[in-house]
Amino acid sequence: LNGMKAWPGQPGVVYMVETNFNQVVALNVGTGIVTTIVPSGTLNIPIAMAFDASGNMYVSDYGNNRVVEFSKTSNYATITQVFGTSLSDLGGPEGLAVDSSGNVYVGDTSHHRIDVFSPTGVLQPSSWGTGLFTQDIQDIRIDGNGFLWASDREGNRVLVFDMKNGQLAEPLGPTVGSLTMAGVTGLAFGPSGQLYVGELNNQRVDRFNPCATPTPTSTNSFTPVPPTFTFTNTPVPPTSTFTNTLTPTNTSSS
Repeated sequence: LNGMKAWPGQPGVVYMVETNFNQVVALNVGTGIVTTIVPSGTLNIPIAMAFDASGNMYVSDYGNNRVVEFSKTSNYATITQVFGTSLSDLGGPEGLAVDSSGNVYVGDTSHHRIDVFSPTGVLQPSSWGTGLFTQDIQDIRIDGNGFLWASDREGNRVLVFDMKNGQLAEPLGPTVGSLTMAGVTGLAFGPSGQLYVGELNNQRVDRFNPCATPTPTSTNSFTPVPPTFTFTNTPVPPTSTFTNTLTPTNTSSS
């Protein structure tokens, strides 16, 4: 599984990319029911996904060097737009994010950069982070303060960009205090502004708390937090009676 995301307009449902099966599924966390949203046959090695404010879904189609937009109004059965028309535009897309204006930010693995597309699919002339990323950019997140956060997997760090101008605001890692990160993949923000970073090579998730002034700068704006609890893998029975209103789809059309 890759690229798990939730759309605020549909609480209780988590969408997931199944890379090995070339499909997208939705999990109802209340019932445990999994529904196929985009079946195999449309995508080739999908890696990540994102939603815009209207609930339209964007999937990075790594093997086809493109990003595909699926319409919310069709229960994601219809492709409404494709981003990336050639390998020179976009190669091996991974992490995705969509801002409040509908601009799409894509981790371009082949060119080691973040490509920016307008809501109508036009590739913008200035890419972000060219020459800064080592290779894989597996996750991209936009915070509520005007900054974009991207994982630099082989660089063992997170790169933070100012969304006003696309310039690097801060590198977080590879070393932060006594913590040394390795194989940075997934990113997420907690309800109080905590930053969570998935480390593939160290097989762990790091939690960072914001500093007193959490604005990204040339120095780290987050501090690592040592683990304060022991995780036990105990299944928790569903406590919600949420009903999945999604309609299972078996075909996709372009």
